[in-house]
Amino acid sequence: MAAGGVAAFGFGTDDSMQIETIDLRRFFRMVEENRDIIKGLKSAVSVALGEEFLALAKSIAHSAGLPFIVHLGEFDDYVKFYRSPDYRSITPALLKRLDRGDLITHCYTPEPGCMFDETGELLPAIREMLDRGVFLDLGHSSHGFSVEVARRALAHGIRPHTLGTDLHVSSIGPVMQSLADVMSKMLALGIELPAVVRMVTANAAAWLQMGDQIGALRPGCRADVTVFKLEQGRCEWMDSHRNPFQGTQRIVPTGCLKDGAWYPAQMELADVKPNRNVAVWKAGVPPAAAALSRPQRAFLGAVADVLDERETWDQIALHYAIEHRREQMGLPLREGVCALHLALYGKLAGQQAAWCLARSKRDFVMERLRSIAQGRVAASAATGGEE
Repeated sequence: MAAGGVAAFGFGTDDSMQIETIDLRRFFRMVEENRDIIKGLKSAVSVALGEEFLALAKSIAHSAGLPFIVHLGEFDDYVKFYRSPDYRSITPALLKRLDRGDLITHCYTPEPGCMFDETGELLPAIREMLDRGVFLDLGHSSHGFSVEVARRALAHGIRPHTLGTDLHVSSIGPVMQSLADVMSKMLALGIELPAVVRMVTANAAAWLQMGDQIGALRPGCRADVTVFKLEQGRCEWMDSHRNPFQGTQRIVPTGCLKDGAWYPAQMELADVKPNRNVAVWKAGVPPAAAALSRPQRAFLGAVADVLDERETWDQIALHYAIEHRREQMGLPLREGVCALHLALYGKLAGQQAAWCLARSKRDFVMERLRSIAQGRVAASAATGGEE
């Protein structure tokens, strides 16, 4: 729920990047055209945005027939900036708006506005919300999981329904490298293995309303199967804030069956920085760009024209201008975003298009896009690497 997209700079501030510029007609059209993959609407929750923004986001999710996804906890920098107790009001305002099927992530966060008040008591609204059928997601991330909060919650019988990792280039590292790590941490907290497995299979499928397709080993469901072994022995873990705790079991994936093919697990790849680092490919045109279709190359040329028409890199205006041009050309969204990623990075990434462009120098981007648009790329176009 942000005008500049999910990866926009400054998310959670300035009415989430100028709320009045959000194109709601386009949003509802996009939902209708992609209901097979759009499963919810996520909103930031912050005193910086206020309860009015939260009410608007919930209303839009409801109108679109989508579950509402939010997080618990106020970011520390907002608390320091506002220097007032107002941030305590946003969690009660949030909890009262959630309905059956909605989801809260970072459920074990230690940040202000978490599920416990300042005296350590569980907020009554948490139990009421769960009774209404709201889902809890772990949302480990680099800030959202506290082993102390988890233990207190588990003492009240409050478990996450799903084990979201919030794994991305900024959160991967010493405290978490995989979903298997997060599952192992749940074992260390005393949750039994069958329940942990349900959290990453049947429970997730139920929230996605896809329980008849995925998440179970039965006829009629997709045969996507992960095989793992359970290693016994002392394990050292850390929560998101590097507080240590111990376990005696570790889940170690050995491979997976996907669409009839077997893929052995290569967990060590998470330790290889280039595999998880997003950097501009500077030494020549990326070889991967040779695989782009003619419509994708034409789109890159159109993006260069959009940039050329603007004196400044206003990210929101750039976002909508690029999307308007893509729609005019009839290029699917995924093909457009992938074209930009391959042109600038030489590999796919998770960043929204305007955010990618705003990180790079204008002249460099325009030259790169036009080179590819004009076909100045071959299978051996570049031998250089990334920086």
